Amino acid sequence: MKTVNISVALDKSSPTKILLGRQGENKATKIIFDCNVYAKSFGAGTAYLFHQRAPDTCPYPVAIEQDGNTIMWEVSASDTQFAGQGQCELFWYVDDIIAKTQVWSTTVTEALTGTESEEVPEAAQGWVSKVLQAIADIGKVNDEVVKAAVAAYIAENGLPD
Repeated sequence: MKTVNISVALDKSSPTKILLGRQGENKATKIIFDCNVYAKSFGAGTAYLFHQRAPDTCPYPVAIEQDGNTIMWEVSASDTQFAGQGQCELFWYVDDIIAKTQVWSTTVTEALTGTESEEVPEAAQGWVSKVLQAIADIGKVNDEVVKAAVAAYIAENGLPD
């Protein structure tokens, strides 16, 4: 596996281009983002990475691993599905606040055989499931808040006639 090390920066001194590999490659490249400068400037945080492939009109969340201030992206076949130029954006959250983002252009070189398909990236499926669960949880919280408010009203005012 090829490893690409990137030290993120607060200015434009970080590399701006990342070669992800050849079309269809799966876990042949690992991108490691060193986010120590973010942690020193903004505090300990949580990273999120989004990738927009060459033909895509919007980015999708990428499955990453975070170990302290080190973020690891093992580039999957979904990420290299299409040859061409794309982009990735790294978000650094401190609590619930976006403290910093940084964008890099990505390149996937063309394979002779090509591997284009219509599969949804695996990471996006997990992300969508988490969003749907969060929405469901908000509904549960709202139901409990409404029930508590109704109970408080009844306790204070009694039942309506």
